[in-house]
Amino acid sequence: MRHRPKTASAAHLPARAGATRYLSGPHRAMLPTIYIPKGRPMAAARPEDRAMIARIASHSSWAKTHDRTARTAPARAAFLDRFERQVDPDGKLPPEERAQRADSARRAYFARLALKSARARRRLKTDDGRPSRRKSR
Repeated sequence: MRHRPKTASAAHLPARAGATRYLSGPHRAMLPTIYIPKGRPMAAARPEDRAMIARIASHSSWAKTHDRTARTAPARAAFLDRFERQVDPDGKLPPEERAQRADSARRAYFARLALKSARARRRLKTDDGRPSRRKSR
C-alpha cells in the first residue's frame, strides 16, 4: 500500500502559511486542498512555492465562481466611491453634482495612468524607434 501525503484544508492552515489568513467567508472554503509533504510544514516552503500555491488557489477559486461580475462588484463599487469621497469628503454636494465631479476625477485618474504608461514606453524605446528588449522592472 502506497503512502498518501497528509492533506490539510487551506482553512485549517496556520496564519503564517500564506494569504489564506486574509480570506473569509465562502471564498476561504473554495480554496483547494493542499498536499503537504511529510515532515515539511507549509510555513517552511520556499517563497517560489508559496507564490505558486497562491496562484493555484486563485485559479481554483475563479474556476468555481459562477458570476464573476457579482464577485467583483464590491471592489468596483469601492473603487468608484473613492472618487466621490475625493471630490466631496463632507457629503455636502447634491448627488448629481457629486456624480459629475466624481466622473471627472475618475477620467483624470485614468488620463494620468495613460500618461505614465506612454512615458514608460517611450523610455524603453531604442534610438531607432523599436522597443528595447530589456524588461521595465
